[in-house]
Amino acid sequence: MRGEKNRNPINSLTWIRVILAALVLIAVGVGRHGYAEDQEKAKPFRFGVSAPLSGVLAEYGAAVRNGFILAQKDYSKEFELIDVFFEDSQWDPKTAVSVFNALARVPNVQLVYSWGTPTNEAVAPVAEALKIPTLAMTGEAAASRGRKFIVRTVNVSQTFGAVLAQHLIAHEKPKRIAVVLAENGYVRGLFEGLQDQLKGSAIELELLATFEGDATDFRSVVSKMKSKNFDMVGVLLITGQVRNFFRQMREQRVSLPTFGADFFGSATEIEASGEGIQGAIFPDLKVDAAFRKRYLNEFGNDIQIAFAANAYDVAALVAKNFAVKAAGEMSSEEVIARLKSAIPIKGAHSEFRYSESADAGAAFESPIVVRRVEGREIVDLE
Repeated sequence: MRGEKNRNPINSLTWIRVILAALVLIAVGVGRHGYAEDQEKAKPFRFGVSAPLSGVLAEYGAAVRNGFILAQKDYSKEFELIDVFFEDSQWDPKTAVSVFNALARVPNVQLVYSWGTPTNEAVAPVAEALKIPTLAMTGEAAASRGRKFIVRTVNVSQTFGAVLAQHLIAHEKPKRIAVVLAENGYVRGLFEGLQDQLKGSAIELELLATFEGDATDFRSVVSKMKSKNFDMVGVLLITGQVRNFFRQMREQRVSLPTFGADFFGSATEIEASGEGIQGAIFPDLKVDAAFRKRYLNEFGNDIQIAFAANAYDVAALVAKNFAVKAAGEMSSEEVIARLKSAIPIKGAHSEFRYSESADAGAAFESPIVVRRVEGREIVDLE
């Protein structure tokens, strides 16, 4: 009997080894299956960006992209769980709507950062109808007022005008101001805020003319300025118009202190406008000093840095709130709820804080400063 046991190769120890091996294989299989499920659950959050990467406002689009580049460096770990899709709106409403629909259809984005006032006038109703959460870079309250899925990323335009008016009263102290105004939602709101804030002050404000966005001939209104005793002019025009207005002022030998909107921060406009734009002031979003220094070191200029700062803070907001495994499955309602409950960001604008009111709608707001054109540079005054 002993001999027969010795001849049997499958003894009790061998059976134990076989069973253990089988259990290991089963465990590995279960583990692989669980890992696969985890990977599937880690579906990235899908974030679209629509900005003018080409066309007349390409320098603005470049600043937006640069802001995202810096944020993605700072939040590299978070952006491993976020897919970002850039599209070129060309600052054209029709193109912006086409781009928005493309982002909604192909990558099926869960959130869009849409840049520009005229573009967002066209995009906002589409975004609301499709129920796609949209961070709209516009100062027009109408973009987000009464809408569930639109949140602006800048203060309403009227607050820029109010800050400018306070500066005029305290520092420039003009007596009579002439204003020329483009048919643009942002500058219209800025003018309204300026007008409201100057009521009851010693400063007289006169709107000389309004112009469509494609107007280029301002000679008659410049002549009108010569015939009246103005000591300052508000050039509330848009890109392309600003340079033409200053050229035509120079042609008629009109020289007055001026103020305008953020279009005065364009390197292209400054160069093309000549000496007339020097010393001009305009309200703009505040940019943190540390961010400005870093931006200059990284890109060699600070052209449209306020918009780079806005893009940076938006990217940081997304990184801080949507870099989680479950974010890729969030509904539109959940995305909006998370944005509204976001902790204020101490970033490129110094502060980026959620606010909501019946009049202004939903927005992330930041401090506003007055800036001055000095040579090829833009300096903060306060």
